Amino acid sequence: MSEQMEEIKERFIHPRATSLNIKRIPIDTVEKLKELANNEFVGDYGLAMKSVLDYYFEEQVRLVQIYGMIEDHERRLHNLESPQTKKSIKVLSGRGIRELPKEENKEEEKNVINREV
Repeated sequence: MSEQMEEIKERFIHPRATSLNIKRIPIDTVEKLKELANNEFVGDYGLAMKSVLDYYFEEQVRLVQIYGMIEDHERRLHNLESPQTKKSIKVLSGRGIRELPKEENKEEEKNVINREV
């Protein structure tokens, strides 16, 4: 029976399989990994760890996309809320007259004064 088990192990264990020895892992984390491995991966800790890492990296990509979307929406919202610097006034004829911002009004006033002098 042990010979059969050895043959089965040799067939399923990759010849270049590596091992990993990690120290200083909190006990509760180790217990969670063992529980995941036993419940979902028939006790295969390596496959459980791969699954956790794959999920982590997929979520990182999604979070970057979500942060980008949030920044885009914030930028759009800021553009909508920012006060308009140029106002226009409609006269009875329907023609629009653009009102200059304060800084441009000062320049325009100086030009008018210089023309009158």
